Amino acid sequence: MKRFCHLLSVLSIPLLAVTLLGGCPQAPVPTSGPTDAARVTDLTAGETASVAAAVRAAESLSQTAGTALAIARADELPLGQAKAFAAKPMTFGSCPAVTLTMSEQDPLVYDLTLDFGTGCAPFASSDYTCSGTAAGLLNPDTKRVTLQFADLTCNDKTLAGSVGVTYERTDGGIGLTGTWNVSYTDGTGSLGVTGNGTLSYDPAATATTVSSFAGTISAAGQTWTAAMSDVLVSFRTDGSLIPSAGEITLTGESIRSITIRFDPASPTTGIVRVSLNDGPFFKATLPTSASL
Repeated sequence: MKRFCHLLSVLSIPLLAVTLLGGCPQAPVPTSGPTDAARVTDLTAGETASVAAAVRAAESLSQTAGTALAIARADELPLGQAKAFAAKPMTFGSCPAVTLTMSEQDPLVYDLTLDFGTGCAPFASSDYTCSGTAAGLLNPDTKRVTLQFADLTCNDKTLAGSVGVTYERTDGGIGLTGTWNVSYTDGTGSLGVTGNGTLSYDPAATATTVSSFAGTISAAGQTWTAAMSDVLVSFRTDGSLIPSAGEITLTGESIRSITIRFDPASPTTGIVRVSLNDGPFFKATLPTSASL
């Protein structure tokens, strides 16, 4: 599932999806950091909530990266040939069904629609199903894409909001650079992620790397400033959307500065390393709300 939070990417045609998670009330902010022996109990309730939200935010961004392959298909046609075939809608695949309809001819701009219908399995696995749609515009000349998610739901996790990115094809897949403004809702609550960043998607590994992201995460009435660096998410490899590499740093009025560091065992064990106020890192178990 995680690989697909990238959801669409893994298809031979375009795809996309996204998800996030929330937080909770906060206690007074301690002024000192824990020692190497400290555990998750050294975090306040508000800090624990921010950590859970950060993990879900990474998950959400990784799923949006699946959009990358959903748009790359049109890029495979030479521009002149694309214009020749653009007079009528072109549809690829079935989960999702990806439809390109010419909106403008010079420059060439497509209306882009991703449709999962009432439910389908993008990875041919009953363990991960999606429904809903996403729609926007694709300019294969400037490599600019905008997308709006319409209650796109995967495994009872619903994505809404929009992305506006430019894309670049590479030997290892596709990169996205731009702006994210998305929200995610599941049984534990809602969370919003807004900011600018660069993501890359590797279709062979069905993995997303959040190379950089700077923005905010909001949940349960709280907002934190977040920065992500080289955060790797791959459901297909790890069976979880918990990152297996990289760091997330959080700041906010009611929390100490928090750095979360992931390792290859984190998706399985739920254990990460945490530093407070730039102090020494200590092991901490992620709250249940951050696990998938």
